[in-house]
Amino acid sequence: MVLYRLPKKWELMGGSGRYKNNTKKGWMCNMGYQKRGSLNRGGASRRVVTRTERGWAGHFICCHYCNFRRNTLLEYGDIRLVVSTVGNMWGPQEQTSPGKVALNAYYETMCFHSDPEDSKYHDADVEQEISIMGKRYIDHPYADDEANEMHEDVVAEMTLRLIASML
Repeated sequence: MVLYRLPKKWELMGGSGRYKNNTKKGWMCNMGYQKRGSLNRGGASRRVVTRTERGWAGHFICCHYCNFRRNTLLEYGDIRLVVSTVGNMWGPQEQTSPGKVALNAYYETMCFHSDPEDSKYHDADVEQEISIMGKRYIDHPYADDEANEMHEDVVAEMTLRLIASML
């Protein structure tokens, strides 16, 4: 199995075929998207990575100062991951330009396993961080579009790692 980077998209080649991005309906392999529980030609049920966009930050104690917050829940079987991106922070000290959310970073993306005790919202368990192979920081301000791309790339990476059973 080989992971390789294409412009604005991750694909996985090998084994059972090619995985493609279908952002409105989730990620699916080989023959395109089918609803959860539906059957493929062989009669076996396909497993789908379910993606849920949520309206709050998944990490960072000062996230209430951040104008940029994204939180995506990925579910694959009984595994749940939270991808969180924060940035464009305007706290009490930042009067003329945004502040940094990490050392030399104006935007940050992190991934975590969800809290096993949270059965309703499946929020991030910040003690169970998952390493990211791709870009996770942006070192300049006013880069919301770039932060969206970074978030999407990490969601794609984690989706492929889930499908490939690498988590």
